[in-house]
Amino acid sequence: MLNSRGIRTALALSACAVAVSISAQGVALAAGGVNADPLQASAAPPVGSAAVDPATYAALFAGVPSDPPTGSIVADSGFRPFPNGFSFVNFGTTLGMNQALFGQPSPLANPAKPAIANGLTAASMRRVFGDGVCLGGSGSNCTLTESAKVVMSTANSWAAAGHCFGFATLANALYTGRLSPGEVRGGAVNALTTLNDATQQAIMRAFITQYYSAVGIRPASMSDAINRLRTSLTPGHIPYTMLVYGAPGGHAMVPYAVLDKGNGLFDIAVYDPNLPNQARAVHVDTNANSWTFTSSPGLSASTWSSTDAVKPSYLLLGDVSSALARQACTFCLNGKSGTMVSFSPVLAANGGVFDNMVLTDSIGKPLDPSTYRVIHSTNEIGSPYANGPVIVVDPGLNFEIGVNGESVETVQPFTVTVVSRASTRSLKLETLNSAVRGKIRIGSKDGGLSFAGVPTNKGTATHTYEQGKASYSFQGIETTAYHLEAMDFASYQSRKRVVFKENDAFSSVWTVNLSSETATGHSSYSAKGIKVAPGSQLTVTYDGWAGASGKPILWLDKGSNRSLDVRIPLHKV
Repeated sequence: MLNSRGIRTALALSACAVAVSISAQGVALAAGGVNADPLQASAAPPVGSAAVDPATYAALFAGVPSDPPTGSIVADSGFRPFPNGFSFVNFGTTLGMNQALFGQPSPLANPAKPAIANGLTAASMRRVFGDGVCLGGSGSNCTLTESAKVVMSTANSWAAAGHCFGFATLANALYTGRLSPGEVRGGAVNALTTLNDATQQAIMRAFITQYYSAVGIRPASMSDAINRLRTSLTPGHIPYTMLVYGAPGGHAMVPYAVLDKGNGLFDIAVYDPNLPNQARAVHVDTNANSWTFTSSPGLSASTWSSTDAVKPSYLLLGDVSSALARQACTFCLNGKSGTMVSFSPVLAANGGVFDNMVLTDSIGKPLDPSTYRVIHSTNEIGSPYANGPVIVVDPGLNFEIGVNGESVETVQPFTVTVVSRASTRSLKLETLNSAVRGKIRIGSKDGGLSFAGVPTNKGTATHTYEQGKASYSFQGIETTAYHLEAMDFASYQSRKRVVFKENDAFSSVWTVNLSSETATGHSSYSAKGIKVAPGSQLTVTYDGWAGASGKPILWLDKGSNRSLDVRIPLHKV
């Protein structure tokens, strides 16, 4: 099992669009506690949602909820879910629920064809990480480096299961004035904010930070959590997001007030991106050092509890300032970091594959917990997908991740992506099934990435590199038919060489795709149907190739001894 270390840790809420159970209720706080005539009663459909009947909208999102925060207010930022939260719900890959309920970003004309949520763009990547993601650095236009493209694609896949961290961070920052309302082109949050492209990009920019420079604090106790919030929640000031992890997965919210119920009991009033306009409560017992939170009333799997006997929940306070700051571009040419490993989402029925992963050093011993941290991912209740953890290992270490597919129910592809200084590496296995047993090996010094195990079917290795003013992508696709025997599929980069190989007793067939780009030009080359005998490997040399200048050379190394024996023709694409 994977361990996380430290109290101050990177955050992860990659999938938190909890299935919403709508009640005809809402809540508002007043100076003396809960107002019998809640502010939410004035909630109206947001601009652009003329297709939604105001009475229907009010019935869904106005009134007093079944589980409101109660007690005497002892700390209050002034934030309220209405009008300071968003007027639409957390979403995943599509915007169908928001279209149906709110007409956002457009009315739902065909339930079978909902609008697709927008992913990060090159402009947003530049705003988050700086000019280092662009070829040529500064300039009015930004063409992403090959490594930045991989990072952007990976982040967009994580967001498929929810954007709650982005919602909570953005709503917080807009209320406290750390970001301008112009970020969402609406002039204000909630009633005047629409789910336009600008809003989606702002949410995504906040979302990706949880995997990079955003940090958080795990309170020493619930008394510590209450004291921190009582001290910091003052009018117009909310330094934290609140993150909860447990059996339902994980979730991000805005904590905006603390209410004292007496005898050591408190409610923390939160804005929940899954339930717009409704004040929700995290119930705290400082005597028992415990807490509970229910996101969607009526769904048995939506309650987090620190006293859960099977999987006790825990709580973090996310530092909003770190999420809004320029993020460390670990994959840029001058990046400084360890090695970040992530995985493609899997079907929810296959999510157990992540629970069975084991992290070891290069000789099979458990990796020292002080040398890595795990950014625990979270999974949407009712989602067809499950996200795995993100693992960050200290620089200079070779390590392995054991994969056990015994819990896999449905055959599907599976990809591991490794991000490090000025590079990315990814390895896609076409077949993940219940019989798969193997190890993913990550090399630090040789830039290696391999899978050794049984059985699997085909594989694709892709390496990107940033070198000087040029950006490169090297892809090897092993197209041999299904393997019932052991497979050892590897690739690595060293001294202007990239190697692709399969270390089993059978011949293999490969396709190789190569590309390079600079600020002034681009070129791509390909070779298909390359037959490689057992014990041989393919080597790409690329001295003198950069953008449109020069060209790479593809070689067959018959003995896998770093010799360049046979030159294989490449065709310009």
